[in-house]
Amino acid sequence: MLDVLEEIIERQAYRPRCFDADVTIFLTSYVKDRAASGYTQVMAPDTVKFVTSNPFGQPVFAFVGDQKNFQYVNTLNRTYLDGDINAFASIYEIPVEDFSGAWGDWLSGRIPENITDIVEMRVDYSEQGVWVEYATPGEITPTATKHEHLLINTEQKMLVARTLTDHNGKIIARIDYFNRSAPPLSQPQTLKVSQLSYGAELEINFSNVLPMESCESQDFFIKRPAGYNYRRLTQVM
Repeated sequence: MLDVLEEIIERQAYRPRCFDADVTIFLTSYVKDRAASGYTQVMAPDTVKFVTSNPFGQPVFAFVGDQKNFQYVNTLNRTYLDGDINAFASIYEIPVEDFSGAWGDWLSGRIPENITDIVEMRVDYSEQGVWVEYATPGEITPTATKHEHLLINTEQKMLVARTLTDHNGKIIARIDYFNRSAPPLSQPQTLKVSQLSYGAELEINFSNVLPMESCESQDFFIKRPAGYNYRRLTQVM
């Protein structure tokens, strides 16, 4: 299994670190259903940009976030927000609170390049592969904040799903990957995210997936427009 993980990581080195695509998102929950479509850019391991436009191609909403911070522009009410990603999720009733992390890896179907602290391996009960549970370095303690579980298809040597848990071991999200594009991008074009709060489920569909010509942090920044209302969100402890 360790050899399989090493081979997957070696193949990932040839994948472009950033991609852009058209995207549609469907959210269903006990509270409400939502749908959105637009354009996205993703940078591994932890950064994503999402822009939705009107029929004339003018941006309406734009969002950039990583595992800690975000920037958000709403051109309809001329508002610019930034601050803590979990605070943004809480205000807008998005079921991702305590779900901040390696967004780039999650959306691109990658596994971390530095898996060293493996806690457990076990065969999947539905015979889809082998689950590998790991903690980030230095967190293998009874009070570890989060663990991830990776479901690896050992025959195809491919990540097919992952689950994220909180500090109590409760699953806060499961991501299943489908319909990968051809190498070297090898991008899952459909993601299904389940076991979220409020009974929510997400389906994310990518199309027109292409590597980004530029792949730098400055490509994932939204400048505050002049004259917009500004508010900084902080997480309430």
